[in-house]
Amino acid sequence: MAIKSATWDAKLVASSVVELKTITSVISGTSGRLTSSSTPTATETFDDTRTLGAGIDTIDLGSLPDSTDTTTQQRLRGLTLRLVKVFADSGNTNDVTVEPGAVSGHDLFGTGGKVVIPPGGVQFFYAASGGTAIPAGVANIDISSGNAGDIYSIQLVAG
Repeated sequence: MAIKSATWDAKLVASSVVELKTITSVISGTSGRLTSSSTPTATETFDDTRTLGAGIDTIDLGSLPDSTDTTTQQRLRGLTLRLVKVFADSGNTNDVTVEPGAVSGHDLFGTGGKVVIPPGGVQFFYAASGGTAIPAGVANIDISSGNAGDIYSIQLVAG
C-alpha cells in the first residue's frame, strides 16, 4: 500500500536506584518521519498480524498482499527497507524467530543471521542510510516459534 508518511519515536528512558539515589539514563535521537520526499524515502508499507502454524511461516517480501485487498503485489521489489518492526505477542509460550528464508533467503535486519524475540518483545530496525534492498526475484524470510498458535505482528516500510 502506498503511504503518506511513517512516524516513530523510540526514546528510551531508564531509571534505577543506587544507594538511595535515582539515576536516569536517556537515549534519544531515534525518532523521525519518512515520506515519499524525505531522505531516505518511504513509499510503500506492509503490515499484518499472523498466527503461526506447526511449521515455519515463509514470507516472500517481493510478493506481499496489499492491506487494502488480498491480491498479491510485487510493489516492494526493487525498493529498500527503511523500517522493520516485528512484535511477538505477550501471550505466546515461546520466542518468535525471524531469519533469512531457507530458500532464496533475505536478511531482513542486515545482521547476517536470525533475530529471536521473546513473548511481549519487539525488534525495531531503522536504516537511516542503506537498509536491505529487496531484489527483483524471490526474497524470503522465515518466521517460526516452537509452538503452533503463537502470534506475531510485522510492519515493513520501504522506499
